[in-house]
Amino acid sequence: MTVVAAPENQTHYDMAKACTAFAKGGEVVIFTACLNEGFNQFKWQIPTKSFVEKNGTFVNFQGREQKIKTGVRIIPASITLDQMAAAMFENLAQPQALGATL
Repeated sequence: MTVVAAPENQTHYDMAKACTAFAKGGEVVIFTACLNEGFNQFKWQIPTKSFVEKNGTFVNFQGREQKIKTGVRIIPASITLDQMAAAMFENLAQPQALGATL
C-alpha cells in the first residue's frame, strides 16, 4: 500500500507522471485538498483541509510573518495531515489481532 499526501498547489508538478508512479506501489491511499482526474484511478481519496481551511502562518518574500485564520470549511469532514498522521499512528500503536488489517 502506498500512502500519498498530494500537494495543494499541483501546478508545479507533473501529476499524471506522479499518479503513474504511485500506482506502481499497489493499492494507493491519497490525501488531497484538490480534485485531480488522475486520482480517480485510486480507490481511496481522503479529503484534507486546504490552506484556507486552517489557521497558519506564512512568511512572505520580504521575510515578514503573515498570520491567517480559517476562512471557510469546504468539506466539513476533511482533516489536516497532522490529524491524519496522528490517527494512523494511534491505530498502529494498538495491539492488532494476528492477520488483522488496519
